[in-house]
Amino acid sequence: MKARRLLALLITSLLTTCAAQAHEDLTDLDLATLMSMDVTVTSAAKRAQASADAAAAVFVITRDDIRRSGATSLPEVLRMAPGLQVARIDARSWAITARGFNSRFANKLQVLVDGRSIYTPLFSGVMWEEQTVPLYNIQRIEVMRGPGGALWGINAVNGVINIITRTAADSAGLRVQAGSGTVDSQSGAVSYSDRIDSIGDYRVYAEHAHTDSYLDGGEPWIRTQAGWRLDRAAAGGQLSFQGDVQEGDFGDTDGYADSNLPGSSRTGNVTVNWQRDVTLGSIDAHTYYSWADRGLPGRWSEATAGLDLQFSANRIGRHLLTGGFGLRELEEEQRDPAARVRFSKTQSSQDQWNIYAQDEINFFDDRLRVIAGAKLEDFTFTGLAFQPTLRTLWHFSPTQTVWGAVSRAVRTPSRIELFSHVSVDVPRDVPVRFMLSGDEHLEEEKLEAYELGWRWRPNPGLSLDASLYYNEYQDLINVIDFQTALVPGPPPRIDRLFVYANAHDTTVYGMETSLEWAATDWLRWQVNGNWHRMTEAPPATDLLLQMASDPSKSFGTRARIDLPHHVELDLSWRYVGSLSTYDIPSYSSFDLRAGWHVRDNLEFSLTVNNAFDDDHIEFYDETGGALGASIGRSFFGRFVWHVGR
Repeated sequence: MKARRLLALLITSLLTTCAAQAHEDLTDLDLATLMSMDVTVTSAAKRAQASADAAAAVFVITRDDIRRSGATSLPEVLRMAPGLQVARIDARSWAITARGFNSRFANKLQVLVDGRSIYTPLFSGVMWEEQTVPLYNIQRIEVMRGPGGALWGINAVNGVINIITRTAADSAGLRVQAGSGTVDSQSGAVSYSDRIDSIGDYRVYAEHAHTDSYLDGGEPWIRTQAGWRLDRAAAGGQLSFQGDVQEGDFGDTDGYADSNLPGSSRTGNVTVNWQRDVTLGSIDAHTYYSWADRGLPGRWSEATAGLDLQFSANRIGRHLLTGGFGLRELEEEQRDPAARVRFSKTQSSQDQWNIYAQDEINFFDDRLRVIAGAKLEDFTFTGLAFQPTLRTLWHFSPTQTVWGAVSRAVRTPSRIELFSHVSVDVPRDVPVRFMLSGDEHLEEEKLEAYELGWRWRPNPGLSLDASLYYNEYQDLINVIDFQTALVPGPPPRIDRLFVYANAHDTTVYGMETSLEWAATDWLRWQVNGNWHRMTEAPPATDLLLQMASDPSKSFGTRARIDLPHHVELDLSWRYVGSLSTYDIPSYSSFDLRAGWHVRDNLEFSLTVNNAFDDDHIEFYDETGGALGASIGRSFFGRFVWHVGR
């Protein structure tokens, strides 16, 4: 292992040296490029602001970062964000969280695409295999670590991921890409954008992907997706109308083999956003409708409709006021109950509402800012939830900033935790029936969080960001061993009953750091680290389900190198500590991408993942009850041709 790390370091050093010989001196900086490091974000305040002015731990993944990552999926892109734990389980499944409690069913992270929440009420998390936002259509991804409930609501407990796509005008023209590799064996996409004066700017796209299984004899992940976007002026403002439809075939039933149902998924969404500047500020209206029909568990369907209105006032003296309200309706149904997974309520409807307000108060020529805000939200099964925050930010020198925050956030129980009944028979000398039941009287999970951050930017090309957090959790929902009984039969068997319960209080604390250095106009380097501790582990049971497992430390580094003759080289290395809950050892991975711009509109690239390690396991497959797939070395080649922007 040490030899491989040294080899990776040696290669990086040699390539950097070669590039230096082909370019100007390190002191000849392209300041226009370096200043682009200070980008605009909206996740921290729900209004546009410079990232340096955000009183939160925020990281931005840009469009060019995505292109040069060589990634073929959204979770792979998210590996670039410091403080996120991203683990691959198999060809289609991922475990992703921030600041702890990672799981296939991680449920403390709010994820949005152009303002539309993509979490499923089935387990209050994200089905990442269904969230295949076309990477070439993404403008940027904002990752905010820490609670965001005061603005983004229930389930924004440990962080918010805000995915913002490009306008149709920004992607004008024809774009065609195709790729093939050892794991992503087939992929192709076509996108076309144009303008019709009487309608506006529009974009349409279609794509198909085939990802092979990492397991011998396993099933591949096959998906087809299409979508559109229309941008135009309307009612004195700017209107966007967009949507996507997707069909995926996973080829199995995720462990529920006796259900005789295909492991397929059909999803879709329609989103309308409208923004208008008025005399006193700006109005933002956002509405969406999304639906999903899944083969698991037992032909599950859900539909969500949402409406959000926000008013952002112009500055009044020292004050910047933001406020709004939202409505949400969810419909869920299990139309064909699986033999092992049933719900006490096969149908349910939930009506939710929320109202929020925030005030940013500026002092001393805007060098000191105090932000106070809160959100009141109603959830059908647990009632009202109050989520306040108090934040402050101080630019105490031209190059240094400190910020702090005290916040409260909640996570509401999922449908599985409330209403599910699972039964599995395990053959033994005396057969054992494992049963897991939900509890309709569960309370919400609660978090009180304390954060402190520091930013240092001594020059436009160098920045250091560090944050500390101390989180106190109460009433966490876990699986507990409730009862064991001998059933005389015949034949005799042992019944073991497990239940969901608010059975865990704990404290989590840690530190996150990120260093970014634009050394020249051809070399950019980033290093990040994450340290994490949990004082009280979740209750241990024989069912390893929703058992949080997080590495105590992780590190990563990336280098972006522009070589002569329009050649790009991107190198990344990451180390992830062991997962004690599942006895998964630590691992490191070295990835590289080489790209060649044959012409301005034609690009070829080759990506090698896990280049110096035969294989490693990243997580546990909770649905299959075994370790996840062994992730080995893989290759992927791609070409992109475009006409227009």
